[in-house]
Amino acid sequence: MKKVFSFATFAKSLFCLLGLCLFLSSCGNKNKSVISVYKCAFNNELQDETQLEKLQKNINKQLKNLKAPYEIKLTVIEAHDYSEKTKLALENNDVDIFWTTSFDLEKNFASRKTYNLTPNKLCKNNEVLDLTLLLNALDESSAIKKLVPQWAWTGSAFQGKNYFIPSSKTFTKDCEIAINKSSVSKENQIKKITTLKDLEPLLQEAVNKGKGTPFVSQESALFSKFYITDFDFICDASFIAVDRDTNALVNTVQSPEYAEFCKLMGTWKNKDFISSYNASDGDSWAVSWWNENPFCSSEQYFSQPVELFSLTNKYSCSDTALYSCYGINAKADAQTAKLCLDFIEKVYSQSELAELFYFDFEKTVENSENSENENMDFEISCARGFCFDVQKVALEYEKCLEVFNEYGFLLENGGISPKDVADTITTYQALLDRAGYQKVLTEAQKQYKAWK
Repeated sequence: MKKVFSFATFAKSLFCLLGLCLFLSSCGNKNKSVISVYKCAFNNELQDETQLEKLQKNINKQLKNLKAPYEIKLTVIEAHDYSEKTKLALENNDVDIFWTTSFDLEKNFASRKTYNLTPNKLCKNNEVLDLTLLLNALDESSAIKKLVPQWAWTGSAFQGKNYFIPSSKTFTKDCEIAINKSSVSKENQIKKITTLKDLEPLLQEAVNKGKGTPFVSQESALFSKFYITDFDFICDASFIAVDRDTNALVNTVQSPEYAEFCKLMGTWKNKDFISSYNASDGDSWAVSWWNENPFCSSEQYFSQPVELFSLTNKYSCSDTALYSCYGINAKADAQTAKLCLDFIEKVYSQSELAELFYFDFEKTVENSENSENENMDFEISCARGFCFDVQKVALEYEKCLEVFNEYGFLLENGGISPKDVADTITTYQALLDRAGYQKVLTEAQKQYKAWK
């Protein structure tokens, strides 16, 4: 029988064909979601754009093999520009996942930017997504849940909520003395440094040689740097800390250690030993301080050979959980946030993907708390896992920080003569109390007691 052409049948077949084409197209890469990922480069990593494109291609190939419904667009920015450019990307919603650190990139890379992309500021400015509910919804067998220990979650929380996913729990905090080899004689370089007073012969030698800045504070308040063997400092200022001997949260301004330190700094200032000048700005200095960090070596930072001496013990603390971590843009919608979390989950659970994604300074988190204790060269801080939630005393806390930035910084940088230190500390304490310090201290002590 002769077949009769039917327009309806043709139209139906064409519609089915178009539908099939659309389906096949949706399975291709063009219609996959694209996650924008920002990372920071240290030590001249990935300066070649071709190398970066190759890395991105290899990561996306791994994601395809894992049947991920998305690809990533990887942006790598040098450390000295990272905070500023990532801040702009957050504002313009050009980034979904971004790396950050509680470590001060600006101070450590001599970039005097007006914005520091620290977790604290990101939370304060509502620029990072609250991940608490998403993390709680994860299965207990997920890599994120298994590989990040509980102390890291509690210690890195803000107002009891989790905004960041730590990428390592092996970073530590200490303070070392950096001696400029070009400014100090070989005889003085090799002397053992156990206390700050041991530095005075080196500083005097620098003065005798006409060095304009024997000791440089690097524009930092110094008590919380040099006294971490005595105290675990739990906030942005040195006026509250946990006493390691008593495991009690105390007012450090009234401690004998604080008065002793401020008098020593005042003595150094009177002898022309100390300056707030930044050591990385030149070589006219003899001694400075250094925090070991995973991002750059001391010689890279100081741009010259230095001799390092440990001044304090080394600790794993709450804030070291945020030395390397990832956040998600607060502007991300629910679906994007889930894809971002899935990507981090895959990085944590797939060794080949992690090998591609992690840079030299990043280390995959270990499988258990036991592995941390094997051959470790650090101590677990008494307050590790505690995070002071300032929400209930936010106004008073901010006012106290203003007082600290004026009086605390001055006292800790030798701005007060030794004979006037006691009276100035009294004035400092009175101004703190007027700002609401006792309320802040009481709340911090209450929280710490409940946490213990």
